[in-house]
Amino acid sequence: MIIEIDPLDTVIFRDGKPFGMGDDSWTSSLLFPTPTTIYGALRGTYFAQNPNDFKKIHEDDVTQSLIIKGIYLYIDDELLYIAPKDCVNRLDQDEIITLKLEENKLTNNPLSYTLTSSEEIENMEEMLFNKTTFDDYLKGSNILYGKSLESYINIENKIGIGRDRTKRVTQEGLLYRVQMLRYEFKIVVEFEGLALNYSGLMKFGGEAKGAKYKQLEAIKNPTIPKIYKSIFKLYLLTPAIFEKGWFPSWIDENDNFRGEFKGIKLQLISCAIGKSQSIGGFDMKTNQPKEMFKTVPTGSIYYFEVLDSQYDKLTELFHLQSISDYRVNEGYGVTILSGVER
Repeated sequence: MIIEIDPLDTVIFRDGKPFGMGDDSWTSSLLFPTPTTIYGALRGTYFAQNPNDFKKIHEDDVTQSLIIKGIYLYIDDELLYIAPKDCVNRLDQDEIITLKLEENKLTNNPLSYTLTSSEEIENMEEMLFNKTTFDDYLKGSNILYGKSLESYINIENKIGIGRDRTKRVTQEGLLYRVQMLRYEFKIVVEFEGLALNYSGLMKFGGEAKGAKYKQLEAIKNPTIPKIYKSIFKLYLLTPAIFEKGWFPSWIDENDNFRGEFKGIKLQLISCAIGKSQSIGGFDMKTNQPKEMFKTVPTGSIYYFEVLDSQYDKLTELFHLQSISDYRVNEGYGVTILSGVER
């Protein structure tokens, strides 16, 4: 099933920082909902539509079969993608280029290759690619153009104060501020194992803000590439949680970052990853905060070399599949496969 989620108001997606009302108490929002947030919203919507199943949740939780297969940004019937982390700006220009692999000879980088450019470059601000540009990126096009994230998200700060519920008056010293987001885009979620009504309302994100949703018949996914050469790369469509921090558990750092994934022997040769994000949450069942964990963010890139020539299996195993070590059902670690021009 594929649905389009359209928030009806501003939204907030709490980060992992503690927050309590008080002088100068301030909390910011993640720019995008985590897979855990979306997973919870889908389950909550199902139970709202099927209250009898909610009464039996402790004996038979029918939502345990829910699997999120992909999470996308969506505007004007077109998918949007967070710009890959191996993309940079040409110095003092709007043109975006992709860094190239170069054998690692001089740095203390533990991987075999580094990502470099022969041109003068600079880091770029957070950008979004439309599907056409993203397909061009996957094909190895040299010059790309994106649109600033600020063009799609408006930040609105909200100020509030705590109240004495018994007296129905404000309480002195309980001033707080929160960062709210107003989206110009929608969220598209592809999932299986759960049946929702064709359309309806749902609670979405912090403060249980309202959103409407409707089912989509199909979406235009990234073009499936054919990999003929030994080196390929993976783009993280959703954040990933790895046991070893920044790379998957099936990679052995003591064996020159070689490993085996579902029968294919690979070597991690380079990567471009963003700053990790700490994700928490709140467990309604135990009425306690959930355990914190760190994720490798969306847009991060991993370069691999195939060591046993099984190129024909790459699309099946990696394209729109998860490589996360944890919370695969929630949609973490979904990747998009790409070839590499050298």
